[in-house]
Amino acid sequence: MRHHRGGGRLSDDDAAWLTVLLQHPAVRDLAWQLTDGHVEDLPLWTDLTRRAHHEVVAAPATLLGLAAWRCGNGALAAVALDRALHADPDYRMAVLLAQALRAGMPPSALGDRAPFGPADPPGPGQQRRGGDSASRPRSR
Repeated sequence: MRHHRGGGRLSDDDAAWLTVLLQHPAVRDLAWQLTDGHVEDLPLWTDLTRRAHHEVVAAPATLLGLAAWRCGNGALAAVALDRALHADPDYRMAVLLAQALRAGMPPSALGDRAPFGPADPPGPGQQRRGGDSASRPRSR
């Protein structure tokens, strides 16, 4: 995040590594906490969303949605969340953010902490496999 906030761009290897790391709920939740409404967060999540493979795009696209929403860009947030849900319709973080966005909730309603973690029960259509669907790539 510091690299992007300074105007840099991740190498292909670093972008791929971060995208894989975001599949782990603890890493994704830390990224949620660090994505705090600075417009400088948008280039990182936009870049990762563009470069991610379909099977792993839900996490970075959802974080882009969060960043855009926190920056007041509801249109970008909606597009990013659509991308996440197209890749994984059961991705709980994207489902939650999309519902909040449609309901007109302010970003402050969710706070800084990710609203759920690996201990939460699986959502509809999900099986318990070490966390939410973000913890495992899905093949389609």
